[in-house]
Amino acid sequence: LMKNISDIHSAHVLTGVGSVVANKAGIGICFDIFSTSFLFVTAHFAAHTAKVLDRNRDFALIDEGLAPLMCPSIAKASPHSQAKPREEKAGANEGAKWSCSALFDRVFWVGDFNYRLEAERETVEAALKLSDDEGIAQLQLVDQLTEEMSHGRVFKGFEEPAVGFNPTYKYDRWTDSY
Repeated sequence: LMKNISDIHSAHVLTGVGSVVANKAGIGICFDIFSTSFLFVTAHFAAHTAKVLDRNRDFALIDEGLAPLMCPSIAKASPHSQAKPREEKAGANEGAKWSCSALFDRVFWVGDFNYRLEAERETVEAALKLSDDEGIAQLQLVDQLTEEMSHGRVFKGFEEPAVGFNPTYKYDRWTDSY
């Protein structure tokens, strides 16, 4: 398989304070296997419940910023690419935006995206007391990432697999209790 891997590139985009502090960022690695192109991105977005727009901005900065760094020839227009400038979104920078994710056949984003549940702690705790499926279904209704994706503000065209586990944030300190 190794002899069939080609066009390997990597790059990073800082999104932290002033886009110079590396506390928040995205790292991309791309390559081709045979004639299929792959992109893997790991990212750490802004924290805190009220920072939804900052998280959306982090996604946009990384997705747009990786293209010219990792694959400038593809970004200019490759014959096998469906890349198009990204539509302007509320809160986005002015001018045409490229989606690095649109340049590859298979794309995987992983990381600490920091999207939260938009609910009071008591509401979350009540949902956690229900059966796993019922509780998770209720929490999915107040999940920030689900909301942002459903309105096309982040990860447009992506599909997130069904969530099959309880939230992992806000455990009582030094315990496995919420």
